[in-house]
Amino acid sequence: MLPLTPKRLHIWREEQAKYNADGFAKDSVGLIDFVDDTTYAKDPCQNAVTAGLHISTSVMDWVRKREPFIRVSAVTGTPFKQPMSAVAGLERINVHIWEDTQNQLRLWTEMSEKDKKTIAKRTHFPLALESPLLRP
Repeated sequence: MLPLTPKRLHIWREEQAKYNADGFAKDSVGLIDFVDDTTYAKDPCQNAVTAGLHISTSVMDWVRKREPFIRVSAVTGTPFKQPMSAVAGLERINVHIWEDTQNQLRLWTEMSEKDKKTIAKRTHFPLALESPLLRP
């Protein structure tokens, strides 16, 4: 996770103003970072792009309810409930991408060993910690 620098705070404020003007003042706005860990940069974060992410109130309401995900076992075909958590949510996104065998989402690509190491370095934060925003 990148720190909330003055530049990133400015991006967030601009995105918030844009969504407010479009009629989404009650919705949340987050930041998403795309990081390129190149070898020529002194600091790998020099090659990062930060974008605003609109999070609708309906999504936040759904998450606050903490209703479990309904999953289906790939082995037995039996439906089961998985408790909602940050980890389960990310896992569901991963499963959705994996199920896109025709690459309709355009998220499949070849990854180099360097790409894999970059992702491993950037995902060290504790996913099990729940955001206070999502507490009921």
